[in-house]
Amino acid sequence: MSRSSPSTASLDRGAGGGAPGGMGAAQRNALVTGLYVTQFVGVGFLATGLAAILRDEGYSLELLGWLALAGLVWPLKVLWAPVVDRWGSRRLGHYRGWLLVLQPLMVLAILALIPFGDLSNLAPIIVLGVLLAMLSATQDTASDAIALLVMRGRERGLANGLQVLGGYLGNLLGGGLTVVVYDRWGWAAAMLFLAAVTALPLLNIVLLREPVVERRTARLADSFAALGTVLRQPGAATWSLLVVPLAVGGAGMVTALLGPALVDRGWSLTEVAGVNGVLTGVAGMVGGLLGGLMVRQLGRVRTVVASACVLVLGAVALVVVAFGDAERLLVAPVVAVYYVAFCALTAVLYTVNMDYSRPASAATDYSLVNTPPQVVGFLAGSVALFAAEAVGYRPVAVVAALLFAAAGSLAVLHLDRHRDFLRTRT
Repeated sequence: MSRSSPSTASLDRGAGGGAPGGMGAAQRNALVTGLYVTQFVGVGFLATGLAAILRDEGYSLELLGWLALAGLVWPLKVLWAPVVDRWGSRRLGHYRGWLLVLQPLMVLAILALIPFGDLSNLAPIIVLGVLLAMLSATQDTASDAIALLVMRGRERGLANGLQVLGGYLGNLLGGGLTVVVYDRWGWAAAMLFLAAVTALPLLNIVLLREPVVERRTARLADSFAALGTVLRQPGAATWSLLVVPLAVGGAGMVTALLGPALVDRGWSLTEVAGVNGVLTGVAGMVGGLLGGLMVRQLGRVRTVVASACVLVLGAVALVVVAFGDAERLLVAPVVAVYYVAFCALTAVLYTVNMDYSRPASAATDYSLVNTPPQVVGFLAGSVALFAAEAVGYRPVAVVAALLFAAAGSLAVLHLDRHRDFLRTRT
């Protein structure tokens, strides 16, 4: 591994002065999508699929709330993001080298879960789950850096739409289809399926052509010392510490509650997976791609307004339908509308996160800007489960809808206030 960091000038001109890394648009889009599918397959199972399985086994919402806290390891990636930025393989490609190591380790972590299928002892499942989350979080750090390097200007909206699309495709496979496999054929089959899907993107990583950039030697201590400078940019702290966390917090509450709520309504695990894994995955992919295209065609502000308005209406409908006593037939369309709107909003929020990230410290900046929202999202999911145990699902879901309304309003005001600065960063 070599200690290095990319030169801003070389990143701005790209390899050979043309498209970054010499890749065409279609190749760049396929690359970004594949990388984000990779990281969310295992995490999708841990975040949604496992919660439904454990609830079906009779575990309490309180216990699920404590387990949700294990997801906090994901935002901690900011603590080692400078290592990913500064150390890499010259021969394999700086960030590509990280991916070639991390991907097989993720597969091995999943396979190690197979002996614990009776679910009587959750300790080893939690330990391996935390390990898997750490590996996927580090993979996410390298993936974010590559996406930032190869996607520029108007392409960034589409890049972040593809990020959301890939994440929800991973969640569909990990949090949806894996649960169906478990319901039909048991734990071992489910883990083997999960490991096989996680291994598939290896070919995409092997074929990856990472952009060739000039690198300068830098002390790792200097990188850590400068860790928080990204938040000193105009509006960056408000965006990262308030605006985006409001939206992600509301989503964390809904995500944590939906699976257990449907189980409590008498739905089978296959039915829950169909809605809370497959349907949400498809809707998330559609919403992420739609949001990315809207950013490219309509701009950031208009995309926030349109997606946030639909999101608030969808969240209110969820209170009545999914967390109430409405007919089953109404649940699927309402969930679909909610996830399309949320993922469209997520695409534009992540686009602004990328605008605030500086090419010379791509992995570190993007990780740091994303960390506060991710922490809030995991905490909100945990708190929501505790609160639902005490007061029921519907009051907690109302709070989530209010958070979405606040996030949309503040995002529009923020983008208008800081529009001149953000234009210089795209």
